[in-house]
Amino acid sequence: MKSRSYDEKFYKKLGERLRSARKSLGLTQEDIARTLGRSRSYVALIERGETKIGLEELFSLAKLYGRSLDYFLDLEGDKFISESTFHFRAVKADGRVKKILVLFEELCRDYAYLETLLDVDKRGEFPEIPAPLLERFRNEPDRFADELTLTVREKWEFGMDPLINLRENLEIWGFKIFAIPHELSSAGAFLFSNDIGPCILINAANSPQRQLFTLAHEFGHFILHRDHMGISDPSNYVFGSRGRPLKKEKEANVFAAALLLPENAVRNAWRQCVNVGNLRRFHINMLAKMFGVTYSAFLYRALSLGLIKGWRYNRLKLPARDYSQIKIPEFKPLEDLPERYKALVLNAYLAGKITIGEAAQYLRVPLIDARKWIKSKIAGNNGGEFE
Repeated sequence: MKSRSYDEKFYKKLGERLRSARKSLGLTQEDIARTLGRSRSYVALIERGETKIGLEELFSLAKLYGRSLDYFLDLEGDKFISESTFHFRAVKADGRVKKILVLFEELCRDYAYLETLLDVDKRGEFPEIPAPLLERFRNEPDRFADELTLTVREKWEFGMDPLINLRENLEIWGFKIFAIPHELSSAGAFLFSNDIGPCILINAANSPQRQLFTLAHEFGHFILHRDHMGISDPSNYVFGSRGRPLKKEKEANVFAAALLLPENAVRNAWRQCVNVGNLRRFHINMLAKMFGVTYSAFLYRALSLGLIKGWRYNRLKLPARDYSQIKIPEFKPLEDLPERYKALVLNAYLAGKITIGEAAQYLRVPLIDARKWIKSKIAGNNGGEFE
């Protein structure tokens, strides 16, 4: 018979996990109370571990949070990171968005756990940006954007070429970046904790150019806001701009535009390629491709730098697209998961750290597909460790 102290410890841990799952989706205790037909104080007692929750109610909450029962009942697992270490929260989400939120969070946890399992370097030390410069940017983003992003390029060793390879550059520094197709109204998300490190989600259903801007935008949140994300703020982890404070969204957008389109580089390219009197959409499209950004992003940057007037901007901008009829591609884990993540799964299996069944779970594929994939990798590698 288990002791009372065990029960207290169990329900306290269970309550912590229930609270973390609720807050990660931006739900309040009142929301949960209405779902269960209970009082808010009852939900508070459950989350503090001061009262027991029945299996039926736990099942209802697991379904609401988009989690398995194992997530709540396997309380001795090593992969759970306590809520207090996460600097993110989500807006209230519908079922489709909730599914992506949960998948993203679980993948980030799995990624960090695999790194720990194999004792690999997470590259957790990040270059410091002078606090006075960050403060100047927050006060006047448009004025100090280029000074800030040039400093970032230098300290993060990005160089001055177009940052078409931004994802690879960030992964060198330990960023965990997932490209998963989802609703086109949702561009990306950012998650950060000291235990897991910085994680970014980009929408693989978007064009490569829009994905690049989303990546730069979320990187901007890391540079600007990771130390200003209060645990009680329900807007620290969201898709697109819904729920995030407008000021932070503007700062991240201005940062992304300046990072991908440095003023001097844009002005030099403009002088070489554009005759303003004969400016056409063709010219904007050519310059956008040069920097790896969307047509609209480059056009707006030209406007903000005073290279074109407002009336010309309105004439050149593209009509709004109707995304409602666009089919969202299916998530294919063996194609869409990061190469390094898949290499960690493979190396963990080959080192005997995980079973083939666990490898399949990490890869989000059926067991038979995991076996085939591992065999093909081994056959193509002729031994040795995968990178």
